[in-house]
Amino acid sequence: MNSAIAELSLLCAAETGSEDPVAAFWDEAMRLRDLLKFEFFFDEKDRFRAELLHELGLHGADSEQLLAAGPEAIQELLRRFRPFTAHRVLRPFLEAYRLTADELERCDPDAHFDEQRFIDACMGRGRQYLLQRRIQSAASVSQVLVRSALDLARNRELLGRGGAVAAHRAAFAEEIRDVIRRINAVEALAISRRAGLIE
Repeated sequence: MNSAIAELSLLCAAETGSEDPVAAFWDEAMRLRDLLKFEFFFDEKDRFRAELLHELGLHGADSEQLLAAGPEAIQELLRRFRPFTAHRVLRPFLEAYRLTADELERCDPDAHFDEQRFIDACMGRGRQYLLQRRIQSAASVSQVLVRSALDLARNRELLGRGGAVAAHRAAFAEEIRDVIRRINAVEALAISRRAGLIE
């Protein structure tokens, strides 16, 4: 799990163009920790940070220096990860979250929220997305995972009513799409490695 979070956080740090890629890395890691808290047990924040530092250290004594050095160095550090894991470990969960977020985004924020009807709609959307290849994992079309995503949405107060809720739901959906985009990027790296295009 820590390896998958590190991969996605490194990609974020390499993409942001931030003057402080170290801060971008840690912001993303903590955001992912919060996003996945209903799926996985995470240690308290200081220990979690120590575990991620250890994970980076497994890929070279200079890993922290590479993280601070900017996009090209961060990409070099990311390519040291063997094997890449984010797409294998996290895709089913995040694609289920995408189903939930997309369905939430289209729901009328002023209407009564019927949880079972909503879950049924997510299952239908999931089957449609699979046929359209908008998601890859059949395991994502799961009432259990959608219920976990709803727990997160409830925790973020996205199941209430009003115009502000609609804006927050849209932001949540965009957050999930952004993480899935990075998962796809990690999978592309894995495919490139198998093809011998990268070491």
